[in-house]
Amino acid sequence: MTTGHLYYRRATSTGIPIGSGFLAHQPGEVYGFRFWIDNLKLRLGYGQVGNAGISPYLAGGTLTRTPYNYGPGAAQGYAPSTLPLDITWEKTNSANLGIDFGFLKNRINGTIDLYQTKSNQILSKRLPSTSGFSSVQVNVGEVENKGIELSLSTLNIAKPDFSWSTDIIFGVNEESINRLETKADNIASQWFIGQPLSVYYDYKFMGVFQYADTVKGGILKDYFWTKPGNRTNAAYQPGRAYVADLNGDTAITELDKIVLGSHNPKWTASISNTFTYKDFELNVFIYARQGSLIREMRPNLNGRYQSYKVDYWSPTNPSNQYAQPNNTIDIQQYWQAMGFRDGSFVRVRNISLTYRLPRKLLDHWKIPSLSAYVNVLNPFLFSEYKTADPETVPYLSSYPTSSTSGPGPSSFNYRSFLVGVRLGL
Repeated sequence: MTTGHLYYRRATSTGIPIGSGFLAHQPGEVYGFRFWIDNLKLRLGYGQVGNAGISPYLAGGTLTRTPYNYGPGAAQGYAPSTLPLDITWEKTNSANLGIDFGFLKNRINGTIDLYQTKSNQILSKRLPSTSGFSSVQVNVGEVENKGIELSLSTLNIAKPDFSWSTDIIFGVNEESINRLETKADNIASQWFIGQPLSVYYDYKFMGVFQYADTVKGGILKDYFWTKPGNRTNAAYQPGRAYVADLNGDTAITELDKIVLGSHNPKWTASISNTFTYKDFELNVFIYARQGSLIREMRPNLNGRYQSYKVDYWSPTNPSNQYAQPNNTIDIQQYWQAMGFRDGSFVRVRNISLTYRLPRKLLDHWKIPSLSAYVNVLNPFLFSEYKTADPETVPYLSSYPTSSTSGPGPSSFNYRSFLVGVRLGL
């Protein structure tokens, strides 16, 4: 396979798919004993694929038209809009070990897959503004994804007039940066060795300074105020946000930031139950995402704009959720650190009830099929995060501290009710 110089200065591409399967057992008898295992199959796979990853013509550095002064008038010229790239194809090596199984006359069947992928992903790297460019495309180093996926289908009850079946899917994925081209963490691009790509690097919010902290035994009196100047510093007073001083110098600086967590969930799962009784069928589908860290929308606490309701600190309400409002401060100190939330949720994605007309009646009317149904989409959501739908809140880095970009939902999961008729012809 060839690659053009308009895409990359240096480019390579490979594709090596390898796979095999081994049937460990089929239904039957061995030495007069009938196995309860209906089928058991082992699968192995390995492959390497390439991905262009960027748009054409970026490798050589594209130009953009720009005006400039030329004597008494203006003239048009061209200036670089991107830096020349020196990157390779984005290559991904994948390995997979899978098991297919069926038990008890295939009333229980499913698959288990263990996988690992390693890729030199092409990502956007931040550059100092003095360079004249905001970012450049680079091969980040090596990003690894590994995990397990489980799929299980069971026929729990099977009777002439009633049946109950269940389908379960469960997955765990761990993403990490194994290696960077700089051999060290890149804080500007928010890349940290051993961490996922979508991480939150910020101060650890501990609560709000209280009046009890100003007396002996309190964190202000015994710790922060021991440093000269902190006693009169507005940042170290009751009602202000309290973030952890991780390096122990009684001052809050960039050195106190840590990786708080990732937007990626620790695990996801879904379960679908289908019940049939004579000509009725009921299906309930539930989806869960657990262990995801998300950011809260930025509230307005100076009274200039409309804001959603938050539990902020006041002398009569010693809250530990938000600092005291101030009509002279639009964006509070450490507002980003105060906004991290657990994005875990369980959602009832769909409930449907269907009635199929009896076969005798359909034959009499000479109709292949006719059914009526009621469908409810997204009827219930269970989550500790109440401001918005956690599933619709995208990843938005909180770095740098000076950033005022407020996160928020990018879409909506509407609750809908649908009644209909299906007619087969």
